[in-house]
Amino acid sequence: LKSFWLRVAPRRAPPGGAAALDRPRASRPGGAPLEASGAALPSSGGAMVLMAAAALAGGMTELFDYNRKSYKFDQDQRLERETLRINMQLKRFSLFREDIRDLVKLTVDRMDIYHVVGALFLQFCVVILTKGRIQAASPPFLLSLFLMTAACAFIYLLLAVWMSVHASIASHSFGTKLLTRFVRLPIPSIKQLNSLTFK
Repeated sequence: LKSFWLRVAPRRAPPGGAAALDRPRASRPGGAPLEASGAALPSSGGAMVLMAAAALAGGMTELFDYNRKSYKFDQDQRLERETLRINMQLKRFSLFREDIRDLVKLTVDRMDIYHVVGALFLQFCVVILTKGRIQAASPPFLLSLFLMTAACAFIYLLLAVWMSVHASIASHSFGTKLLTRFVRLPIPSIKQLNSLTFK
């Protein structure tokens, strides 16, 4: 039926006019025309679609590369920021610990000086009480005042030496308590270290 209709139906002129009929038809290498084989001629619309698809693929590749570089840059900046923050925190707490050591050292050194001076004066009092010589013609009340003042000095100096030793030990122990319980170095935990990895 199709071949009969092609013979009977009037042949319409192509859009190019009569000259278009005289043009040779496109054929396959074997000689069969493309129209008879059922293959369509490539149109300009298909070519435009292919070109648009290629341009879109190139644009997507370039956009992916740009986003990848930006992502790596952001991750590097985040890693450097977190590392700097941890280092600054460690230095900050190191300064706190150094301040505590300085304050404790100031008290301990001052108490050590008091301890040495009090021990020397205590030795002088012991020498006065044991080897001190008073003239026999001295009145008894003067001898009583002398012995009483020497004994009071001995007691006060003994308390001074004992208090200086206690203050030195107390300040040293309090500084150790501060360093071990309240001003520990902020060492990052495993969770904080895992947060530094790329996400």
